[in-house]
Amino acid sequence: MIYPLLVVALATIFFAFLFEFTLATFFAYLSEWQRLVVTLLYFTGVMTAGTYLVVRRERRLREQLLNEEREHGQLKEMQARLAERTRELERINQQLETQIAERKQAEETLRESTERLRLAIHVAQIGTWDWDANTGQVSSGGVPMFPLFGHDLQTYQGFFERIHPDDRENVGQAMAFSVVEDKPYNVEFRVVNPEDGSIRWIAAGGQMFRDEQDKALRMIGVAQDITERKQAEEKLEQERALLRTLIENLPDFIYVRDRDNRFLLGNAAVAHVMGTTTEAIVGKRDFDFYPHHLAAEYHADDLRVMQTGEPIINKEEINIDLAGVTRYVLTSKVPLRDKRGDIIGIIGIGRDITERKRMEMALLESRMRLDDILSSMQDIVWSYSAETPQTLYMSQGAERVFGRPLYEFFEDPNLWKACVHPEDLLPTQHFQETLLTRGFIEMEYRILRPDGEVRWLLDRGQVIRDASGKAIRLDGIATDITERKQAEERLAEERNLLRTLIDHLPHYIYIKDTAGRFVLDNIADARSMGAQSPEEVIGKTNFDLCPPDLAEKYHRDDMVVIQSGQPLLYHEETATNDKCERIPILTSKFPLRDSHGQVIGLIGISMDLTERKRAEQQAIELGTERARVKMLADFVRDASHDFRTPLSTINTSVYLLRKLTDRPEQLQRINTIEQQAAQVARLVEGLLTMTRLDSEATYNFRPLDVNRLVHDIQVRMSPLAANSQIELALDLADSLPPIPADPVELGTALMKLVENAVQYTPAGNTVVLRTRQVNGCALIEVCDPGIGIHPDDLPRIFERFYRVDKARSAQTGGVGLGLPIAQKVVEAHRGQIEVESAPGEGSTFRITLPLH
Repeated sequence: MIYPLLVVALATIFFAFLFEFTLATFFAYLSEWQRLVVTLLYFTGVMTAGTYLVVRRERRLREQLLNEEREHGQLKEMQARLAERTRELERINQQLETQIAERKQAEETLRESTERLRLAIHVAQIGTWDWDANTGQVSSGGVPMFPLFGHDLQTYQGFFERIHPDDRENVGQAMAFSVVEDKPYNVEFRVVNPEDGSIRWIAAGGQMFRDEQDKALRMIGVAQDITERKQAEEKLEQERALLRTLIENLPDFIYVRDRDNRFLLGNAAVAHVMGTTTEAIVGKRDFDFYPHHLAAEYHADDLRVMQTGEPIINKEEINIDLAGVTRYVLTSKVPLRDKRGDIIGIIGIGRDITERKRMEMALLESRMRLDDILSSMQDIVWSYSAETPQTLYMSQGAERVFGRPLYEFFEDPNLWKACVHPEDLLPTQHFQETLLTRGFIEMEYRILRPDGEVRWLLDRGQVIRDASGKAIRLDGIATDITERKQAEERLAEERNLLRTLIDHLPHYIYIKDTAGRFVLDNIADARSMGAQSPEEVIGKTNFDLCPPDLAEKYHRDDMVVIQSGQPLLYHEETATNDKCERIPILTSKFPLRDSHGQVIGLIGISMDLTERKRAEQQAIELGTERARVKMLADFVRDASHDFRTPLSTINTSVYLLRKLTDRPEQLQRINTIEQQAAQVARLVEGLLTMTRLDSEATYNFRPLDVNRLVHDIQVRMSPLAANSQIELALDLADSLPPIPADPVELGTALMKLVENAVQYTPAGNTVVLRTRQVNGCALIEVCDPGIGIHPDDLPRIFERFYRVDKARSAQTGGVGLGLPIAQKVVEAHRGQIEVESAPGEGSTFRITLPLH
């Protein structure tokens, strides 16, 4: 502020000197008051100008100061903003440094993960693939997959050609479905490595990627070698099938139930008891098959096992099925657990011990006899206490074998150990302890008798337990096997001789390869094919050694066994012997397999049936002879009765005839004699006819009109029917062709049937004779409305001398040979005779004869 004032003062002085100089120089002529006025005006002007300048200067300074203050405020604001931005930049910089550090760490983690992924893919045999849908090119996507498909794989077509031919269609359909439906592609298939031809299983999956216009661009996926898994699955499936087969074929009852008592599985034995199938049993409960009280008991056992986790072992229980059959079953049940160990059901195994129960009952009934038997046995039956050193029982055989009094074994339970041979002491030292541990023991050892004799014993023992499983008794039997041991020594000496005998068996034993060539043969088979030794047969086939027709048949049977893998058992066929004669043989052939189960040939065993056939023929002849003897015995029994009855009546009538003098009574007795004589004549006639038919009677076959024959039978039998007030009616077929037959013999058979029908038909009824043509045969029926035949008698009416009603047969004169004669004649005509009958409804005898 001082500087402007100083400037103003200097300026004022300067302008004052300038005014004085100007006034003195240029205005000297002015008066004093003019000078004053001019001076006043001058200084007023100067002051005004100075004031103006000062004011202007002050204003500028003030404006400048205001501007500076304004700029200073803006500067402070800018400094504040700058400080805030600086802090923000520092924070951003810190975040960037953190992000950079995290990115470096992520990159390191990603690198490690990528390495781990590559290692995992290599170890797991997984390959990645990238298929360009436009160019068809296939790449590995950075992770090599080509060892799975071959190193030259570049195109989709090349990939498709690597697929096994049997799987190409499935793979193509799966990929097409994935492309069309835009869904992931997952499929398992086999590939053939072009480098070594090996076949591997591949599990492949992928996803198609598309552009914004939904056009397919590429499919990316992975492929994994699952050959080992497939092999394991196949092995598991085989083991599962084996286990299922074993379960299905075990005679024990095996089943699995869930917590609701519903069957999840049951084998064939369970299904058979329940009267259903293994499929139908699934989902059912015990209450669907058993009485309620039994089903409730079974369910309570199931719940106890599932709640406590403790099994039920060998529980005896009663089983009553829907048919009412009662069984005793020994049942065991164990808990069924899932992967976490939680109990989800039970597994049950039952064994039918009905027979054992019956045996136990029989055992109780025969205990007394058993005691007697044990006392008389040569073996030693013994029983010791399992809790205390005490002999409970020792049979009388101990005295004979050990040579010591029986009472000594009761006084000293360890006496038998003192008798053991010194060389066998070690194995027998812990006999009882081992028996208690194992539950059963079998041991051979020697003993020394007091007289110095050495005897061999086979000692077998077992532990007897009570219901709680506690051992209470040790029972066993010791057998003197001294003679067996001696026999074994002799057997060892004779083993070579026995082997020689086996090698020279008369059976035909051989082995062939898959081409039918002999690999092994024995002497009997070689000689049957004309060879002198088995060595001549090796390498040859049946075509080289046997007649063509037999060789062809043998080869055909061989191929069936080799190709099917199934045995051919007990097959009768023809072969030749060492004399080139055709003989019957019984052959069995079995497939021969290698260690992998592949059929590599067959084993054949054949047996000469010549002697057996002769024996069978002799047995048949013997059976026939026995049947004849029985028939003769039946004949003697029945015929003697049939002859004795009329003969007795004839004798009685003759005796009375001699005593009677009344003519009418004499005529009545004569009539009785004639009737009985006629009965005897019929019996003799029937016997002669049966004998003639049995002795292979000669038949005179010629074309026969069946209708005419039936008509003739009606005419011939009408008088007999009329005497019984019976009508014979005909029902004949039209245009029935002739048949080859013997008119006399066939007529005899028909007359026997008509006679039989008349005898058993009440008076006033009609017997119908009917003919028909059915299925290329002539049918003849004799129908009567008589008393009929009881079902118990139907199987025997064609037996000789068999009569349904013997009393009625005696009245009507029947001898029991009519139907057997008719059957014999019909069978000689290659026909059949049948009967349909019911009591009170009559009978129909039907004869069927071939037209040609």
